[in-house]
Amino acid sequence: MKTMQQRKSFCPLATVAAGIVLAFGMQATANAADTAPPAPPHDAHKMEHDWARHRQEWMKKRLEKAAEHLGIQPSQQEAWQGYVNAVESPIGNGDAGKPADRPTDAAGIARLRADFAAAHAARMMNIANATARLQDVLTPEQQKKFNRMIAHAHRPGPRHAPDGHDGREDHRPPPPHDDMLLHDQARP
Repeated sequence: MKTMQQRKSFCPLATVAAGIVLAFGMQATANAADTAPPAPPHDAHKMEHDWARHRQEWMKKRLEKAAEHLGIQPSQQEAWQGYVNAVESPIGNGDAGKPADRPTDAAGIARLRADFAAAHAARMMNIANATARLQDVLTPEQQKKFNRMIAHAHRPGPRHAPDGHDGREDHRPPPPHDDMLLHDQARP
């Protein structure tokens, strides 16, 4: 058996040893933290800007492919450009100012949403008018192609379900590939 004196002398030594191990461990952790690069700051505005640029590039490519597919002639170029400008136009002030400027009461929020909906409706009416002007100058064959492209461009539902179907209840075959140019995920 250990004597009381041996136990008392062991406790301070164990405490000192534990303190030394703890100090070295903390120093190693601090050194590792010093060498790690700082985390990049969160920049929500930049993320929004990148998304908008990506959308514009995507839309431009799709419209170029559509013009090529339709075979837009020089005499149709003015109406086509009007259509492109209408489709590429922004919806309006989707940002609605700084967060501090946004309304916080129910009526103000409802007005803000109504303003956004009105801006969206005005943009869609502009697209409809540009589409009508374009259809007036297209040949009957171009009109058929254009009608099929637009009909399949924004259909609701999932584009590709896990079972291989595209969300249609009757599992009809997809439309021909060349009519899917405005669709965001063309089929093979």
